[in-house]
Amino acid sequence: MAPGSWGEIAIKADKGSYVGRVSYRTIDGTRREATARASTKIGVDRKLKLRLPDLIAVVATPPAAPCPVSFEMVVTEWLIFEELKLPDHLKARGTHAEHLRMLRRHLLPAFGEALVSDITPAMIFAFYTRLAATHAPLARNVKGLLKQILSPSPMPLPASG
Repeated sequence: MAPGSWGEIAIKADKGSYVGRVSYRTIDGTRREATARASTKIGVDRKLKLRLPDLIAVVATPPAAPCPVSFEMVVTEWLIFEELKLPDHLKARGTHAEHLRMLRRHLLPAFGEALVSDITPAMIFAFYTRLAATHAPLARNVKGLLKQILSPSPMPLPASG
């Protein structure tokens, strides 16, 4: 079977309806199979023939190799993103300055070298409970900042480098 083509559609009766099955080869040469169910043979044939062009066009892409990303790298990118949102005269005051202080004093010492994929809820809970034992309001704020940093960004981060 040539790439981008499909074989004969085989249809059989099954519990009051019909099931069709067809083999096809995607554009990149991968052989696959599609099935459809309908109340008539013509309905099965139509469903498969409508789906096959889209199925054939799919190109299999190999899964991306995981890239080790440290917490410190994520913080750097997050800070760049946050600073793009602030005018220069506000960067030294308020929330931004408090975030920088919490990062320097608490989060980077605790998680800086750890890979993001290795940071577990148990690690975060242990860190939080240690900090909350002496500074509960600060622990709440630090945990909120950590959540902001580790949550997916609403827009792509700028490339650094």
